[in-house]
Amino acid sequence: MRKALSAAKSLLTAALDWLADPQARPGAVGEKAIRRICEYAERIAARALPEDAQSIKRSIFEITSFTDELCNLRNNGQHDRENLAAQTARRLKDLVGGQHSSGLMSDALQNAQRHGGANPAHTAAGRLEQAMRWLDNPGLDDGGLGLQAIRLLTADARKLADRLNPQDRNRLLGLCSDIDRLAAQLADLERRGLGNSPEAQQIRNQLRNALRDLGDFMRRVLTDRVVDDFADITTPLKQFVEAVHADPYDPNREQNFVDKSQRLTDHSQSMTTTARLVASCGPSKNKKTVEAILDTAEKVEQLTPQIVNAGRVRLHNPGSEQHFENIHKQYADALHRLRSHVDDAIDTGEFVRASESAMRRYTNNCEGAINGGDAHGMVNNSSQIARLGNRVLMTAQNEADNSEEPSFVSRVRNAADQLHNVD
Repeated sequence: MRKALSAAKSLLTAALDWLADPQARPGAVGEKAIRRICEYAERIAARALPEDAQSIKRSIFEITSFTDELCNLRNNGQHDRENLAAQTARRLKDLVGGQHSSGLMSDALQNAQRHGGANPAHTAAGRLEQAMRWLDNPGLDDGGLGLQAIRLLTADARKLADRLNPQDRNRLLGLCSDIDRLAAQLADLERRGLGNSPEAQQIRNQLRNALRDLGDFMRRVLTDRVVDDFADITTPLKQFVEAVHADPYDPNREQNFVDKSQRLTDHSQSMTTTARLVASCGPSKNKKTVEAILDTAEKVEQLTPQIVNAGRVRLHNPGSEQHFENIHKQYADALHRLRSHVDDAIDTGEFVRASESAMRRYTNNCEGAINGGDAHGMVNNSSQIARLGNRVLMTAQNEADNSEEPSFVSRVRNAADQLHNVD
């Protein structure tokens, strides 16, 4: 909670500057700072006392609504007649704290520390364990921890659903609805002193099965997203660097730079979004790994506009090459660290399964491109197969390096050698 509060405070100036500038555009650093502050506030609300959590969530809703409306006005070139920017700034100061107020987030942190007691786990795996303990111990008063853990699980799962195809999204949302309904029914029975009744036992069994299904399903779809979004972390950056160094006499250099900048920005957003979902919804119970993912995703997000701006300067001023290269190296390093942390947080067997499935899909696409005479499609799909194969090899090597079981290491390395030698 303390790290989330500190991070939110570090973003406040950029957020307020954006609000104070009527010409500041949506999508700029300041608007992103507002969104990130709200995300940090949600983390604190998840671990705060109920009354503090309610106040923070109400503030988040107001800030998000005002910001959405303000972005719409600025996109359409309309005047802020209702002083939405000023209202949002006040709400942000009330939330984060300022010269005359400690802030809702700080108050929630202090109250949680003062009252002590157990809090929901940092990870989805930990919350699932807390929920199961509640179900396995009827009649034990856990202070509502198990129910709160379930609600946080389904809230995070709904965020994951936004990144899925319609079929998987509907299944995940259906699981969340069933779990919320069953948990509410069980909590109501316990409040009425019927926690040990046959009806309550039946609900517990249904809820256990539903939670296991939710955990398994989230693990599978998250791994699929990791395979897709982190298969190639170098090509968008490589193409952007090439656009930055384009021939000054190339008539398309400006438009090419804009296109490659947008592709790099979109790719960064996909990776950081998926990484944060792995941190919140993934199977890892390791707090340090989860925090490393969140910190590195934040770093990538901060460096993305910096490398685009540095590239734009270098495009028109070759003398700024050194500054561009410095940002370029920082960005590339952050991307590799982010992928490494994400790999540490997902199940290796599930990753290999998802990679194999993706390679089969790209193989079918490649064969279709060959039959259709599509050389570009053939190259793209075969390149993806090669990248995924290399990712599996890297993962296998890491597993072997981290194992102390000789027979397992030998089997993994033999399998990796066979994959490496496939023509």
